[in-house]
Amino acid sequence: MSLKVRFTIAQVLDITDEEDHLHELVTATARARGGVYDREVEPLIFGILEDLEDYLVEQSRAGKFRGPDMKKIVSAWIDERLAEVGGG
Repeated sequence: MSLKVRFTIAQVLDITDEEDHLHELVTATARARGGVYDREVEPLIFGILEDLEDYLVEQSRAGKFRGPDMKKIVSAWIDERLAEVGGG
């Protein structure tokens, strides 16, 4: 019997201890854009969080987002995004 549990994106980041890693992505993305104005910071952060959440939902639906793999999956997603923006 499988047990299904729901987490918020904040809980996932806390459980996986990937907050600092995500901060690196936000900073690298802002740098890649040539900097951002104060009013652009929040939309940038929430855009990245939405992309991560969409990815995790997709992985979960495919049966690939299991407890023991959470950190590895989140970290790999952040690393891929860092490479895309030249921050990795």
